[in-house]
Parts: sequence; C-alpha cells; structure tokens
Amino acid sequence: MRTARRCPGIKKAPLLFYVRHGETEWNRQGRLQGQHHSELTALGRAQAVHCGEILCQLLARDGRDAGALDFVSNPLGRAPATMEVMRAALGLEPVDYRTSFSKKAAGLHARPPGSASAVANARQAAMR
Repeated sequence: MRTARRCPGIKKAPLLFYVRHGETEWNRQGRLQGQHHSELTALGRAQAVHCGEILCQLLARDGRDAGALDFVSNPLGRAPATMEVMRAALGLEPVDYRTSFSKKAAGLHARPPGSASAVANARQAAMR
C-alpha cells in the first residue's frame, strides 16, 4: 500500500463548502431562470436553514469557527438570500459578499410568462 508523500512547497488544499441556492418560485414552476431574479419559496428558505445546520455540525465536528470562513456568493438575489439564511442559522451577521461568481444566462428560455419573447418561443417550439 502506498502512502502519500509530502512535497515541499505544496500547501494543504483549502476547505471549500459549496451550497446551491434554495428553491425559488421559478424552480417550483420548472422554469429556467438564468440571470433573472426569482424569490425563494418557503421550502427554499427551509432548505437554506437546513444547509446552515449541516454546516454548523461539520464545523463543530472539526473544531472550526464559522466566523473565520469567507463567504462568496453569486450576485443574483436567490444566492445571497440563501447565504443570509444560512449565516443566520450559524449565528452570523449579514455581510456584503464578494460577488465573483455569476450564473450563465439561460437565453430566450428564461423569460417572464406572457412576455413577447416567451410567447414567440412557445410558438417556435410548437412548430417543431
């Protein structure tokens, strides 16, 4: 059995937790939202609380302080909303996030129902 070698100059990998936003109104409707805003549902907020509780347990198990973590969020409303609910579950205050991540646009598929482009998309799909 081989054991891992210590390589000089190689630092320990950072600890990273990735959490997807909670359910939104558009998620519940089965719609793509891309860069469009949609509020979290009650289920989405409950999912965020649950993620915060799990993260709290993991950090406690490893003897880590949640306040020492960096929190990074996509700038779209559903992601920071999820993060705020999680931070509250961890007993942390709200913060301004470094918004270095952004979601790809869903293009013409992410349009409010009844908008001219949504109606045109539906007509095109029906013709296929």
